[in-house]
Amino acid sequence: MARHAWAVDRLWEGMIGPDDDRWAAGLDVLAATPLPFTPLTDAPALAAGLRELARAQLANRSATGLDDRARAYGEILVMCAACHTSLHVQLH
Repeated sequence: MARHAWAVDRLWEGMIGPDDDRWAAGLDVLAATPLPFTPLTDAPALAAGLRELARAQLANRSATGLDDRARAYGEILVMCAACHTSLHVQLH
């Protein structure tokens, strides 16, 4: 989880900078870093979706503008929130 928090911080810096290297560094981590999860939640599907979105953003990196980054950043945060909510509900 610490790697994902680091990655989201880099995405923020890459979006508001704008800094292509920081944006790519954050996406690299999200595209490759697996998450520990409980199989009885939506977390596995959400984690796979997050990796897929990060990989798609990396593949289109040269074609994405600030609006595209902002949209992708929002989608990433929604996935993060859904995963955390899924884990929280399962624990209670």
